[in-house]
Amino acid sequence: MKTTMKLMLMLLVVAASMLTFTSCKKWFDVPEKVTVYGQVTYEDGQPAEGVGIIVKESTFMSLIIPVTGTKTDGNGHYELEIDNPKKDVLYSIKFTITKDGCLYSYSDSVDEYKARQKINAVLKKEGK
Repeated sequence: MKTTMKLMLMLLVVAASMLTFTSCKKWFDVPEKVTVYGQVTYEDGQPAEGVGIIVKESTFMSLIIPVTGTKTDGNGHYELEIDNPKKDVLYSIKFTITKDGCLYSYSDSVDEYKARQKINAVLKKEGK
């Protein structure tokens, strides 16, 4: 009997925790599209031209699906759109380029509830 009560109490605590964490943003509407823009630079402040940018979504089943992508222009600027973003899905954005035989990258997350957001990236040399 005590074991059953402990188990029920534990399940209740877990369920309450899940509701708390998953409902934080449920009161907000997801926009029809999310626009992400910004500038990508190297650590020395120089603009990074031709950087590959990819946005991926991660689901609760650990599926990682590419959503959209683009490249930076000559001044390191970029803009991309996520059409019909999903509620409570994690969106990550990754910036990568190989220059002089070295890989440079930067990662961040995208907020699916903000219709327009600026993400500036400073590329770091991998293995540094």
